[in-house]
Amino acid sequence: MMMARWLPLFLFATSLACTRTPATRGRYLYEVTCDGRVERFDTVEKKKTATFDLAKQPGAGGVVPFTEGMIEVCLAKDTKYDPAKSVFYTLTPTSLRAGPDATYSWRMLTFSVPELALVAQAPAGENLDNPPALQFEGGSVRVIPPEGPWPADMDLSAFAPDHGQIFNRTLEWSGTRYLLRLSERGGPTLAVADRASKSLARLNPPVNLDEVRVHLSPGGTHVLVEAMAQPVQYAPVTGKLTLYDSGTGQVVKQLDEPRIAGFYFHGMAPTGVALYQLPGRDDELVELGVVFPPEQVIVAALDDDFPPPASFFAEF
Repeated sequence: MMMARWLPLFLFATSLACTRTPATRGRYLYEVTCDGRVERFDTVEKKKTATFDLAKQPGAGGVVPFTEGMIEVCLAKDTKYDPAKSVFYTLTPTSLRAGPDATYSWRMLTFSVPELALVAQAPAGENLDNPPALQFEGGSVRVIPPEGPWPADMDLSAFAPDHGQIFNRTLEWSGTRYLLRLSERGGPTLAVADRASKSLARLNPPVNLDEVRVHLSPGGTHVLVEAMAQPVQYAPVTGKLTLYDSGTGQVVKQLDEPRIAGFYFHGMAPTGVALYQLPGRDDELVELGVVFPPEQVIVAALDDDFPPPASFFAEF
């Protein structure tokens, strides 16, 4: 009789366990902007779930400068996420006011995820003419001084199929793959270099080159290219998207999303969802139909003082 009494409860608990789905890898996309704001998006439910102000987060009072209106220096620069420790690192100035010689001093701050509480801080440079950067390798993060080494031009002489050096510039990288701008006789082209396989794949067919309209996916497996209304730099996007295989340079998929015409790309998650935003409009989350490896994409800053919003993705 005792067994009979417990059997329904056991079956109910078992059914609940079977219906639970495991956490989606990289489900939540976090966007970190220069003004110290963090927005969290659920890329499965396709919605924004939270907005944080780093200056007001627990432990950050008086550490992150608080400002309203225009900012003259980036309050949250060069974000790096550590999934093993569930924290992200960012750089912030110690003051909103530049020193008498127009320099700034910097801190490296560590925030917990998903609570976004400040858990650690460390000096990141005093009286610097240019901001430092962060480098994440081997499970640890370190501050790179403005004069320090940072991935830039690559030596492509050992890369197939050309096995020759081509003048290039790194735009983005994730894992072992680097999105490059190549300067060639026929004009600038885009390619992905894989440091692991020592291979170089040009995007085919070539695209109108606007570096802010081309994006490497997490893990570097794909390149997303946005069609522009005109073949000029910073022209608005039309909503037509092309997804390339970064290993072959060939087109994998084309999408037509007129709802994002004129919007700006703000990151991709491993779930295959891209975030688009436009001031005064609702955020748009676009399903690309491809799942990516959960590796952060690093964007080379074209403007050290005001880089584009950084993004990272987490399980929660």
